[in-house]
Amino acid sequence: MSVRQAEEGEIDFHTVDRYTFAHMGVGALMGLARAPWWLAVGSAVLWEFVENPLKDAYPEAFHQRTKDTMGNSVVDAAAWVLGWGVMYRLTDRYPLLPAKGKTE
Repeated sequence: MSVRQAEEGEIDFHTVDRYTFAHMGVGALMGLARAPWWLAVGSAVLWEFVENPLKDAYPEAFHQRTKDTMGNSVVDAAAWVLGWGVMYRLTDRYPLLPAKGKTE
């Protein structure tokens, strides 16, 4: 069963949708865990490359059964990295977890 491309007015069509904030949350969790920048960026980009093929292969695993547009994928990856950056920076200044190289 193939999943169709999202159309005007549907989630996954617009550049920002409710799942964009979920991507930002995943990035924020990675920042909280002090993941390095390359892992956050690599994970975000890799997910966007495999998300649509996974929707084709396993549509029942996804709540939204339409493929992301290119604009949506780019913004979702950017939101992921932004979430990482904000949380990474916040935990560097006010560590919830010890930052690398810091001893107290």
